[in-house]
Amino acid sequence: LVCDCTDTVEARLLLDRVCYEGNKKLVYAAVKGWEGYVTILHGKAKIKLTDIFSEADLQFESQNTCSIAGVVSTVCGIIGCQQANEAIKILLDLESNLDGGIFCYDGKSNGIKILHLQKHDL
Repeated sequence: LVCDCTDTVEARLLLDRVCYEGNKKLVYAAVKGWEGYVTILHGKAKIKLTDIFSEADLQFESQNTCSIAGVVSTVCGIIGCQQANEAIKILLDLESNLDGGIFCYDGKSNGIKILHLQKHDL
């Protein structure tokens, strides 16, 4: 089990590839501004990071980094807790709707959505 707490595209892609090759589950989390996301990669749904975002999209997003766009610390806390919760569920072998889904949090509106993900080739 690996938890992604990185903040560069290169590190995220490396973790994604290494976990895929090593058949390790990856709890992915990201925060930017008022928004945060958590999902489980390489679980039963076999979703990879590049199934959700193309490398080009990730590279484009990296140009608008946290140092430019800013990060709301409370959103980091919420997303970090959600990521830890998912890691605990994996360690306890409990089902998760984030294995094949993505938790989306909007700190401005306090909105939460869980979107269903489907594996596809880009």
